Amino acid sequence: MSYYPLSIQKAIQIYGSQPELLGLILSSKVEEDRRKTEEAKLRQKEIDYLLQKEKKQSNLTSLHTPSTQSNRKTSIDMLLISPQTNQLKLPEQTLPLSPPIETVNIKKRKREIQAITTIIETKEFPYSDDYLWKNNGNTIHKKSGFKSVYYKCSNGIRGCPVNKTVTLKGNGEYLIKYRGEHLQLCNRIKRITDL
Repeated sequence: MSYYPLSIQKAIQIYGSQPELLGLILSSKVEEDRRKTEEAKLRQKEIDYLLQKEKKQSNLTSLHTPSTQSNRKTSIDMLLISPQTNQLKLPEQTLPLSPPIETVNIKKRKREIQAITTIIETKEFPYSDDYLWKNNGNTIHKKSGFKSVYYKCSNGIRGCPVNKTVTLKGNGEYLIKYRGEHLQLCNRIKRITDL
């Protein structure tokens, strides 16, 4: 299975005879594009915020450093710096006021949406695929009124990127979309079902 996204033209060629499925795929693509746009806007706001914060801190440090052009001391300088402290020489040490922007970006890793790797239509609910899943929320689609439930692999904590979306269709069927590939350790733990 590949992680390459399905192009719109290819989706129309493959699923053109199945308008409901094609509609779901296209609406999923539109939502993905909206999400990417919102992420880009959020990233821009983050960068602007960090730049403003850095600028404010540099302005504060420039206010507190004595000017070389003027020998005149302010009343605050006179109170803070006495002749006795002028004689003491302390080692100068410069510390960065804020971490560089690069380190901030490394700490905040965002997951990108993965391409759909498998689509299953079934009447079985819950569909047994021999993996353990954690409920990750749900939504009701505005246009159709159908409910979608989002799950992520229980081994997500160990780095498994797989998630699935289960959408109830009007005819009692469920459309299950899987994104990503499971880790090898995911299939070692099987769901125990009563016979």
